[in-house]
Formats: sequence, C-alpha cells, structure tokens
Amino acid sequence: MSKGMLPADTLRVRIAMIYPLSITLGGFEHQAIQTCRALQVAGVDAQLLDWNKADDEFDILHLFGASAHWYEISQAAAKKSRIVVTALGAPARWKQPLFRWLGWAAMMGGRILRQQSSYEQAYRSLRCASYIVCLNEFQRRFYQSAYQLPTTKTAVVPNGVPSSRYTGDAALFTAKYGIRDYVLFTGNIVERKRPLQLARVLKRCNWPGVFIGGTLNSASERAYAQEFESALKDAPNLIWIKGLAYDDPLLDSAYAGARALCLPSADESQPLSAMEAMAAGAPVILADLPYAHQAPFEKTVRCRLDDDLSLEHAIRMITDAPAQHRHVLPEEYSWDKVAQQLVAVYQRVMEPDA
Repeated sequence: MSKGMLPADTLRVRIAMIYPLSITLGGFEHQAIQTCRALQVAGVDAQLLDWNKADDEFDILHLFGASAHWYEISQAAAKKSRIVVTALGAPARWKQPLFRWLGWAAMMGGRILRQQSSYEQAYRSLRCASYIVCLNEFQRRFYQSAYQLPTTKTAVVPNGVPSSRYTGDAALFTAKYGIRDYVLFTGNIVERKRPLQLARVLKRCNWPGVFIGGTLNSASERAYAQEFESALKDAPNLIWIKGLAYDDPLLDSAYAGARALCLPSADESQPLSAMEAMAAGAPVILADLPYAHQAPFEKTVRCRLDDDLSLEHAIRMITDAPAQHRHVLPEEYSWDKVAQQLVAVYQRVMEPDA
C-alpha cells in the first residue's frame, strides 16, 4: 500500500445494480453480488445499497452499469460520496469515428430540442464518477472514446471466479443426471446468447448437451424460451436444468464434467460462464466477436456468429483434440485477487487530490 492510502478496513462501499434482484438475476447481477462478498473478505465495509436506509454513511457508491439509468442518482450521490462505475458492455462491432459522430449529434440534437438524449444522460453520469472500471482493454477503449474519458479515470479490473470452480468433482453431476461428455451451456435462455442455435446443432449431430439457466419475463424472451423448450422435447440427448444456485456444488461439478462450454453469444463483455468453465479445465467455444479476443479468452475456440456449420466444426475440433483446447484460467482471476485490484481503485479514489 502506497504512503497516504487508506487501509482496506477503513473503506465504506455501497454497491448498487440497475435492476432489483427480484426482477432480473443474470451474470451482471452475480458479478455485483460476488464483488460485494469478495470485498467483505478483504476487510472492506462493503454492502449492497439499501435504498430505504436514510442514515447510511459511506465513502464510495459503486454503480454497476454505465447507463442513463444512473443519471439523476449520480447527480445526487456525487454530493454525498465518491462514485465508481463498473461499465456495461461495449458494442460487439464498434467503429470509433462513427460512434464519436453519433455521440456528438445526440448531444447537439438534445440541446437544440432542449431534451436530453440517453447518450447525454450516460455521458453526464460518467462525468460524476471518480473512476470507471472496465472488464478488458476493448471495453476501456470504447468508453474512453465514446464518452471522452481521460485515461487516468479508467481502470481494467476483470470479473472474478469462485475458488470452488477450480476444484469441482465431475462425478456428482453425472451421478445425479446420468450424462457425461456433454457440451455445456450456462446462462439465461435468451436470444442474444443463442442457446436455441446450439440446441439445434447438438440435436442434429446427436451430441449430449446440458443447458443450465432460467428465463426472463419479457414477451419476446418468453417466446424464445418456449421455442427453445419445444426444440428439446424430442431430443433425449439434451437436458435443461432450469434452477441451479450459483454456489451449488452441482454447478462446479457440471463445469468439471463438460466436454466443452459453448456460448455462441452475440453480445458479451467478459462472460462469467466462459471463465468458470476455464477454471474447471473445460475447453470453451465463443462467437468470433471482439469480446472473444480479449483476456482471458485469447486461446478459446471461436465460431462465426449465427453459422450452424461453423459451430458444429468448432465442437468437432474440441471432440477430436480436447487437451489441445484446454486452457485453465490463471489464479489472478480468483475473487481474492480481483478484490485486491478493486481496493486499489478505491484507495486511489479516496486520495485527497482524486
């Protein structure tokens, strides 16, 4: 710890998510919850923000999601505490000059019409923050360019992985569900993650597949989940487990026993499921988009987006040579290491000249 920096056990941090957990619970919410727990283990007074506690005193408000949602809250919170923001994802295909022009046009149009755009609200929210935390360099470059943020205001801190993911026992999952050497998908059954495409490929090739995840309540996602469920009805080689707690040993076991994890998603930043599979020693298949070329996914197998034959080829590659495509996640992604990086960000935020 540098001279003048506050020790971890003197920091008071409150963590807020865009949506209440009673409405949605996905990777981004798990990231916030696990961040809070890891910080507590590191000695920080970290808690999920209690919206109804008027007398709560804290030094840092950590907002999860760089979004226009936080516009009014960030304006008010800046008078009470320092603000740190963990950013949402960058566009899958991002052209820097185009986005800069769109951002300028949105802001100027809002001023002419005297009505703020969502871009301008997000821009002003980020201006209230002392630090913006990004998951990888691609995301950091996007936020620096799109919102004209100085380099000194951004930091790269990755997602973390529970230590139990490194030590799962594959036999537990096989004993309960009677399936082995399967292709695994974990995450909500939503269109952007493409589980229906994966199910169709596995069904056609008669490969065993396991899908672990719930559904969302919007009309379009309900329709997609129904189509997904229909595709599995006459496919005995595929199973869908709709409810498995994040800290359930069976989830550790599912990762440990997978032939590969496949996430052909069209929109991700740093998918937890891919990192957790790597921790367990499972090969990983991702869509060939910028997020899949960022750390720690540089050596994963990639398939073309929405291309069934490309996805099938990727699975066959792993089936033919699983050891060649197995790259265990480094220990630096464990939650205790990630918590240390966040504590360092908080300490910089709390410096007098920050």
